[in-house]
Amino acid sequence: MIKRNTYVSPYLIYSADIPTLNYTTDYDRLCVSVYKATADYDVIFTTELCAVNGEVNIYDVRLLVEQYMKDKGMAYLEFNIDVENEGGEEVLVTPFKVLYCSFKPSEVASSFARFHFLTSLNSKILYYYDISEDELCFYAEKDKEINIEKTILYTSVDGELKKEISNYSYTVQYTGIDSVWVDLADIWYELGCNEGAVLHSITYKVNERMFTYYLVDKAPDMYLSFANAFNVREVITINGKTTTVIKREKSEAVCGGVTTYYDINFEKLYEFESERLTSAEVKLFEEFVTSDKVLLYDSSAHRILITDFTYEVADDDTEKNIVKFTWRYADNRRAMPIKYERNMRIFTEQFDKTFQ
Repeated sequence: MIKRNTYVSPYLIYSADIPTLNYTTDYDRLCVSVYKATADYDVIFTTELCAVNGEVNIYDVRLLVEQYMKDKGMAYLEFNIDVENEGGEEVLVTPFKVLYCSFKPSEVASSFARFHFLTSLNSKILYYYDISEDELCFYAEKDKEINIEKTILYTSVDGELKKEISNYSYTVQYTGIDSVWVDLADIWYELGCNEGAVLHSITYKVNERMFTYYLVDKAPDMYLSFANAFNVREVITINGKTTTVIKREKSEAVCGGVTTYYDINFEKLYEFESERLTSAEVKLFEEFVTSDKVLLYDSSAHRILITDFTYEVADDDTEKNIVKFTWRYADNRRAMPIKYERNMRIFTEQFDKTFQ
């Protein structure tokens, strides 16, 4: 006899809510398998557990599943836990539908997934002379009808404020993560922004979800992407001051009265202090500085490591919320980035102070 005493929701849950499973059994030991519930039958974990006073507990399933999802770059996973006796005559299968989430929101997963994109923001500022794309990810179930409405607000070449609305829909083929690809470059040229039109905002409405991009004709000080709390790619732009620090480690030897250095290694660090942040930006920064997948974009994409950070946030709106962090290139090379203007707008920034 094998009986599960722990309740498991048949609906979507956060990975943070995967419970410790308790079983009652009259067998001496049970075989446990945690595996991906698809045709490839990818095994995540297997073990054998001995019963104590007729009970077996399976701990840390959450940690195993979250690490598996992080390694695979997955935001959604269907997996099963099989518990059986040694001979395999009796098997108890427990299915899970899990949305990756590194924190515990106040809203249940099924409700959150219905009304939100997989981000903690509901709007974002993009500096569209440096940034030309983004992706809005969301959870969708099989056979669900997805209706997408895009609203563009802009000033035309003749100075008239205009709004363009377009719609399209499709039926979801498989339960999982879908996305809306936002190509700002195409929209920019389509509206004639290269001839004098000004793009103000783009709003996407996907069923009950809504997200707005506000466009600014300015280059940010840093343009990055990272794996956010839902393990999907999140673009972030920040303004502030960067201080470059070069450190040298070496060994010293004296031979014939002459001192020589050897085993010389250089480390180049970048200390960044942001400008004042909004409350929404501050929440996103918590995800950013704790992410282990961060890319910096200049003339190309570089993986960087956040080596240290200071994150102090007050709940008083009068306080000035500033984030400081130190980063370096993951490949330990001292980079010399070359500024690249995507749209050939050369004079979008002030001259160097030396020539002012």
